[in-house]
Amino acid sequence: MTPMAAQVDLSGAWSTFWNAVTASTGAQLTNVLSVLGVAILVFAFAGYLWQRARSQGGDGGKLMWAVAIGATLAAPGVIFPLMLTLVDVVANAGISVYEATQ
Repeated sequence: MTPMAAQVDLSGAWSTFWNAVTASTGAQLTNVLSVLGVAILVFAFAGYLWQRARSQGGDGGKLMWAVAIGATLAAPGVIFPLMLTLVDVVANAGISVYEATQ
């Protein structure tokens, strides 16, 4: 059996990766991703409201996916660290429980 890591740090690895990407591309990549993300959000909300106004109910599932994708593109330096920190907490708790039972 191989030894397990004592700590999981996915958010730290993402921060290292994202800092390297933004340092090599400058602010242009971040600006383009932000514009694309905001455009997706605006068009998704406008389409949803248009469907609602035309009494077609609007598709909430498509809206949720568009919000998730748009927010991720608009703020990858915030969204990914938050999600990965949650994964870190769960993984580290699982490791702690496993190590406590050994």
